[in-house]
Amino acid sequence: MKLVRMDDSVTLVFGKTQYRYCMSDRIMKMLREFDVRAAADFFPNVIDPHGKVYYSVSSLMEESIASSQMEGAVTTTKKAKEMLRKNIRPKDGSERMIVNNYRAMMFIKDHTDR
Repeated sequence: MKLVRMDDSVTLVFGKTQYRYCMSDRIMKMLREFDVRAAADFFPNVIDPHGKVYYSVSSLMEESIASSQMEGAVTTTKKAKEMLRKNIRPKDGSERMIVNNYRAMMFIKDHTDR
């Protein structure tokens, strides 16, 4: 198992000391959850209502793009955001996955009161 993880590991150097670590799917999910919760706790009291809507939609876009990329979608974040913002029809399976993820997240957001 150690040899398998070595291929996916990252080396971090502090002076003469090297540290190797591997980002598992579980760790990535936990970091993402931390990131989302930290942002939700920080921004509500800092930005105006218009900014909250923009931040919320932008966060949903980024989440749907990152999630799709982790599942195998092949596109750049910039291209995917442009597609979502301009409501451009998806050209392939990767773009369709991103749009579907985004629509699902918007649906959930719009129906959280139920």
